[in-house]
Amino acid sequence: MEVPHRGGAIDGSPTVDGDGVIYFGSRDSTLYALYPDGTVKWTFPAGDGFECSPTIDHNGYLYIGSFDRNLYALGTGAPDVGVTSVDVPDPVVVNAACIPVATIRNFRGAEQQFEVTCVIEDDLSVFYNDTSLVTVAGGGSIDHSFTAWQVSAEIAVDYTVTVTTTLSNDENTCNNQRSIQTTSYVVPEFIRADFDLDGDVDQQDFGHLQACLSGPEVVQTDPACRDALLDEDEDVDQADFGVFQGCISGANVPPSPDCEE
Repeated sequence: MEVPHRGGAIDGSPTVDGDGVIYFGSRDSTLYALYPDGTVKWTFPAGDGFECSPTIDHNGYLYIGSFDRNLYALGTGAPDVGVTSVDVPDPVVVNAACIPVATIRNFRGAEQQFEVTCVIEDDLSVFYNDTSLVTVAGGGSIDHSFTAWQVSAEIAVDYTVTVTTTLSNDENTCNNQRSIQTTSYVVPEFIRADFDLDGDVDQQDFGHLQACLSGPEVVQTDPACRDALLDEDEDVDQADFGVFQGCISGANVPPSPDCEE
């Protein structure tokens, strides 16, 4: 990444805040703040160069000393909360309940109580809106689950899931909202490797297959393991695992409809 500064030496190490913003001082008498992609967020001119590294306290104040004999304290100390991730399966299964989960973070030192809103929309309208009041300890984060969303029966619908934090005196709005996309999908009526019939092929299904393993040419006679006979013979062995392996999708992710081919 090329650093956009006026040519003075950079002696100190950069400091990175919770949003990924990069701060460093230069001997060109300027303190720089860069977004993670390297573009300039802001600059601060001083009367002389900087040699040391900036530091940020738990209230969000940035401190740095300069050769102009000043110690600078920058920032407002205002609360700063935001959304760091949104978790929804992709794709989502039609006619199934889906619970959106968001990780909410408090970037400052004092506990904050504020609203968190999840909105889900398709190309036509907003059809889901759930707001909760959450409390997050200073410097902490929580995983917040919203009300279950009942996915419609339509297939191949593109949805946008957006989570927003609202705190009246939060002056840093760049981390207050995060969106992800997902698409609706029909699970085939019967995927043999989905032993527990929950719409995915995951660790729970593997546990059943593992419990039913008999070995090559050893007939599996347990009635509870008849569903683990995934190939054309009467044993449960590596060949059956090969069929199963082709269908592994992970938790809450539908398997490919042709995974057994």
